[in-house]
Amino acid sequence: MSKSGFVLWLSVLVSAETLCGAMPEVTIDRPGRSFTIQTERLEATFRDGRIVHLRNLLTGELIADEQLAETSIPSGLGHLSGGVAAMSKIHSPWGTLGLADALTANYHFPATDSAFTCERTGQGVLAEWSGLQADALRFPEETLRIEAETDANGALVFRASATSPTGGVFGVTVPLVNLRPAARFFLPSFGGMMFDANIKPALRTFGEAPFNEAPAMAVECGRGSLALWKEDGEFYPYFTYFSWSGKSFAFAFEHLNLMPFDSHKRVDSVSWRLDVTDGGWIKALTPYKRWYAAHFAQELKIREGVDWADKIRVVIDDLDPKTNVLERVTTLFPPETILRHEWNARAPEFDTDLPDWTPRKGYIDAVGVFHKHKIKTMAYVNTYCAEYNSPVWKRDNLSKRFLTRKYSLGDYGKASKDRTMNALIGDVQGPAAADQFAGIKDGHFFYGDPLHSGWRNYHAEQMVWWQRTTGTDANYEDTAGCAGDFGNGVIEGKFGAQGSVAMMRELLERQPEVPMASEYGPDAIAFAVKWPLVYAQVWGGEEFRAHRKHAQFPVNAYLFGYRIWMPTINAGTDLLKHVVTACSDAAGGMGMASASLEALACRSGFTGHMTWRAELFARRGLTPFFDPSIREPNLVCMYQDNAGGHYRYTDNGRVQRMTGPDGIDLYARVENTNQLETALCIPGWPAVTGNTLFGLNPDARYALFPPAGEQSLPLQINALPEGVFVRMCRHDDNYMLLVLDRVKQSKGPMQGVVPVTLNRVFETVSINNKTRPLTTSAEEVKLDVTFPAHILFAAVVPASNFGEPLEQEFAKLKLRKVSLATGLQDLILTNNMSALEFPLAVPGMEKPQRAITLWGPGWENNVDFLMRVPTRSAALRVYTRAGDRPYGDSTIAKLYINGTCVKAQDGRRPNPEWKSGMPAKEKSLIDADLHEWIVPIGDHVGNAILVTIASDPKRDDNCDQQWISIPVLIEDEAQQPAARVIQ
Repeated sequence: MSKSGFVLWLSVLVSAETLCGAMPEVTIDRPGRSFTIQTERLEATFRDGRIVHLRNLLTGELIADEQLAETSIPSGLGHLSGGVAAMSKIHSPWGTLGLADALTANYHFPATDSAFTCERTGQGVLAEWSGLQADALRFPEETLRIEAETDANGALVFRASATSPTGGVFGVTVPLVNLRPAARFFLPSFGGMMFDANIKPALRTFGEAPFNEAPAMAVECGRGSLALWKEDGEFYPYFTYFSWSGKSFAFAFEHLNLMPFDSHKRVDSVSWRLDVTDGGWIKALTPYKRWYAAHFAQELKIREGVDWADKIRVVIDDLDPKTNVLERVTTLFPPETILRHEWNARAPEFDTDLPDWTPRKGYIDAVGVFHKHKIKTMAYVNTYCAEYNSPVWKRDNLSKRFLTRKYSLGDYGKASKDRTMNALIGDVQGPAAADQFAGIKDGHFFYGDPLHSGWRNYHAEQMVWWQRTTGTDANYEDTAGCAGDFGNGVIEGKFGAQGSVAMMRELLERQPEVPMASEYGPDAIAFAVKWPLVYAQVWGGEEFRAHRKHAQFPVNAYLFGYRIWMPTINAGTDLLKHVVTACSDAAGGMGMASASLEALACRSGFTGHMTWRAELFARRGLTPFFDPSIREPNLVCMYQDNAGGHYRYTDNGRVQRMTGPDGIDLYARVENTNQLETALCIPGWPAVTGNTLFGLNPDARYALFPPAGEQSLPLQINALPEGVFVRMCRHDDNYMLLVLDRVKQSKGPMQGVVPVTLNRVFETVSINNKTRPLTTSAEEVKLDVTFPAHILFAAVVPASNFGEPLEQEFAKLKLRKVSLATGLQDLILTNNMSALEFPLAVPGMEKPQRAITLWGPGWENNVDFLMRVPTRSAALRVYTRAGDRPYGDSTIAKLYINGTCVKAQDGRRPNPEWKSGMPAKEKSLIDADLHEWIVPIGDHVGNAILVTIASDPKRDDNCDQQWISIPVLIEDEAQQPAARVIQ
């Protein structure tokens, strides 16, 4: 778009008073090697190539204070003179580095004795520093130049150039430094993230796509905000730095030359824009949003032209193939709001033999079934990847169409003899003119560069064929967001991320009726993407995931107008479900549901929370809503329903709430607290009085629901000593199990009195294995306990016979899905228990043991047996075996007595032959041996005990198998616990 056209378009959207375009005031301080430029809205001082001082003239607030003397971020000319390894390290696109790592010899910046010239120009100012330094080294012939002016909208525009007489110039950086500690940074990273002074001091590197998804950022500084962005329709490569020193912040977008860098002696940046507002981050980022919408107006019109796609509110990426599941799904969610995603619709195994698009057997029929239920479908496809010399590679002669990636910033210079060192790069450090595939082994998995028009045409043709053949409604374009410069220079007039722009534009134009999801949603592809993936439960480490559930913001949803989606796979724990739901709420995402009968039936815990949240989004049609004038404490994201009502999602660090238009909370998540005032409830929670939930575990997290006529529990805890929480709570018709513990094991009460109200008649209560009778007429009972306290209330106790399982009839068993974090039973399954029966063969025994198959995601899978111990010689015998599938992390088989784990066996065991340097996945081996446990219970003679067999799926339920026999009562005079392995 021409500049005049750009201004004309803006004039419709921007009030006349902001189109000042006035000449800025400039003050030059030659002895101080600096200049200050003042627009109608801000004042900025550039000193020695850094922006060291910033003031918001609309609010009067000081944003950057030069007295803070921040120097912990790259600045000036980037040069390979400091070493390729150091350059690569600091350009790792996803890193948290020490501050010292920023001060490498790779960055040359003005010294105190650098020559400085500065002159007014027609529109602003031009400054030049001659003679640069890096540590103790001097480079007298190098220069750094900065031009600054205002644009037609009054924003400060600056650009930089730098020169060196020697090759190796990779970039130039003009950082913002000395930003005050009260600032909050909003970055378009992973869907949108906020960073403030609560993070650890460090230099953080975000790169460009995919980890930083737009060359724009905002800083809230009290009443006003600041934004830094570029309006670059050519998509020149850049890199993002963010630093918190403990005293001040610094931020930089580094402009990069194209790789390889060795011959470059000069770098000229694009224009960067800096401006302030009297509002929050939304208002600050509006200019970039408007520019992007204008630049891709035609493409966005196509993207938004599929009516059914606007109705999608729930993505189902995990579906049980049972036919009655779909009936349940369409009962919970209006069918037009559902998008069913299939991870592997191809005949080959996942991510093998790419790009073979042969449909998997039965997939086309499955699409037809979903269409009969009026459900739209989406399938995993792959935009850039291919397997070298796979059958389809040879069939379609892809060597003529495929362009390998030659370089990456993070691995620059790391040549490999076999040239297959890094699958993410492909042909590592191979010069562009060399044979791309020399030395590459058959089966090598390549990430390609879409600068090759042959590949773009090929992939688009394959997607057209795929849609016509299978009837799939939408495509998830995996790897599409990995856009950037991969060292291939200029190909057919295009460079860097322009290949991705062209790829997605071609897909959009060839299939305007097929909406797309993508892996990540950066600017180079956002115009074509309806639903970018944010894989919050997988990306990053534990610390990052724990941080991001309170740091996600809807930055990208605002900038690009798309809706993020998050999968339900690989989210088996309460923590990961918390991360998924919190990040989706905060980033303006959709609902997500795991479509198994178990998950859809669950109405408590984080599994039930995920389903309930998805129902709400689907039935009310929630979509992100943005009002720049609204700034409330702890407000993260707003939504609007089909009737125009507004919803507020807030997060105060402990409680995350979704509040409806009437001001009533619809759901919440809580952590880091022992007590909470709320009108919501935790289903199955025994410690509540009025609107006060107490006895919460600050180290756990809880999902809160609207009250729904909950049935009363067998008992209610009326009070707990300070510092005590409920670790476990389970019950049935004849028992209730409570485990109470101290919040801090080194502190808190050792003993206490716990008053409870009985809502059911119990005969006995056992506290830490000491049993006493209960008076049947008593309603309130005061328990004298020592913490931790394992408390079992028991009513009618069935008889048990020696030599027999504790339960003879499988139809009477109940499978409890128990949260490992909260100890609550989230779901009880009683139907079709016989399908879980398994004959477990034991060598030397004539008949197999009757065992139950215990596995499944998200919960510990428990089966309880209430029994009375008949004699002092009584013991239990249990057999257990894990499956021998080589994938996943297996399970842990457990045996509990009154809530205390007395036996456990991990289905994986350490590999004695593993050594440092071997693959991490080989550190442990599958343990598929049969294990026998003998557990004495004679100490409980005459008393009721609760025996529990359980399977803990750990983090991952992939390929889990676990068989545990129904405990058999045996006589054991020795009363010695025993365990043996039966090979």
